[in-house]
Amino acid sequence: MPTRAAPSTRPTRRSTARATPSKKAQIEERYVLAMESLNLGVFDWNIEADTVYFAPDLRIMLGLTEKELARPRDWINRMHPDDLPLYRRKLAEHLKGHTPRFECDTRYRDGDGTWRWARQHGVAMRHTDGRAFRMVGATGDITEIKNSQREALAAKTAAAHRAALSLDEEGSYNEERYALALQAINENVFD
Repeated sequence: MPTRAAPSTRPTRRSTARATPSKKAQIEERYVLAMESLNLGVFDWNIEADTVYFAPDLRIMLGLTEKELARPRDWINRMHPDDLPLYRRKLAEHLKGHTPRFECDTRYRDGDGTWRWARQHGVAMRHTDGRAFRMVGATGDITEIKNSQREALAAKTAAAHRAALSLDEEGSYNEERYALALQAINENVFD
């Protein structure tokens, strides 16, 4: 017959009387935790006044001080020159109302001078005539994701080269197999 286990010596969690947070505080806490879980920080750009609010956690995540990231042009000046045309095109498309939201991946120079990747999301608020006057969004560092993608592509490319350069039944290299392997990499079908 089974015996009953002795009561646990571990202390039990006791509920303590604490004030119930207000509905607004609960919503704010939920928002903060969700943003933290996504590794994103908030920005709020007043387009007409050319001012921007960068949340302190965004600056910390990006490795930048308040002085280094204070104005809209500070962010643009940190972007990799090769990424600026894409960024400007996507931003213009959104501000003109051609896209429901803004999203763009760019490289940026962090506080110690290294290049990192950021993904920026945003939604423009518009006047009744359709002109954007404000954009609110979030930015996150995606350097680890981009590095993983680059490593995966390098591994696929190396595997395709090995497969393509292996000898066929006649003991010679097959150029057609090499071309097909490279095409498969570009179509993401080579695993």
